[in-house]
Amino acid sequence: MRDRLGNLEAHLREEFESPQAQSRPTPPLTVESRSLDVNGGRWRASLNLYRRDEAWRGFIAFHPGEGGEGLRTAEIFREDDPEEIRTRFLGYQNHTLQAFLRSVSPG
Repeated sequence: MRDRLGNLEAHLREEFESPQAQSRPTPPLTVESRSLDVNGGRWRASLNLYRRDEAWRGFIAFHPGEGGEGLRTAEIFREDDPEEIRTRFLGYQNHTLQAFLRSVSPG
């Protein structure tokens, strides 16, 4: 775990770009996380990716800063290259992430 934290980029490359990663299904893995302010409350938006049927797929999970139950979108990403998904997620502005959160919030 310590090595993963200290060398995250190398681990992500290995997990996503290795020949084995290109051919096997994978469980969802959080690859990026961002802080989000919503109506005075703090949330964490996390990009989760997994490989299925020769494509990378993903969703965004939201967790309230003060604890409590998290929420997540349906599968909203599908690309051949996981880095394309990560780049898109990092490019989202705050209001875009807030819209995704509203779309999965009850009531």
